[in-house]
Amino acid sequence: MKTKLCTKCGEEKSLEEFHRCKSNKDGRYSNCKICKNAKNKARRADPDYRERENAKNREYQSNPDYRERENAKQRVRYANDPDYRERENAKNKAHRADPDYRERENANRRAHRADLDYRERENANRRAQRHRKKGEKTAFMLMKAADILKNKFKKGNDDGKRTK
Repeated sequence: MKTKLCTKCGEEKSLEEFHRCKSNKDGRYSNCKICKNAKNKARRADPDYRERENAKNREYQSNPDYRERENAKQRVRYANDPDYRERENAKNKAHRADPDYRERENANRRAHRADLDYRERENANRRAQRHRKKGEKTAFMLMKAADILKNKFKKGNDDGKRTK
């Protein structure tokens, strides 16, 4: 049985106690699994590291291309995997049966309907969606217009009024 020396703890261990690494000559990391796991656990416990990772994830997930790719994956899985479809349907059914859910959803709908900026953005998004489904070239133009509307209203004054 082949062995290797861990560069972190200095113990000689079998190759099975090291994670695989294609770029290393012997095909294993220089730190054993125990040392590597301890290092990762300490790093994840650091609040600064967690904040940086969370910020990176938020930025990545707010990218429209990411959302589109993830939604496409979910649609394919939902269509092809009956077990997954059954679990998702059961989860959604249980969620909708929650009495607080209806109350929250209705409150959100009322707030959004009262927000004129929201209505304007939603109408632009719906128009773009219709054109995108038809495959028209103008869909890009409409999506661009929807993006402009999203960015049109930003907080500008200290008194909380929105400005163009």
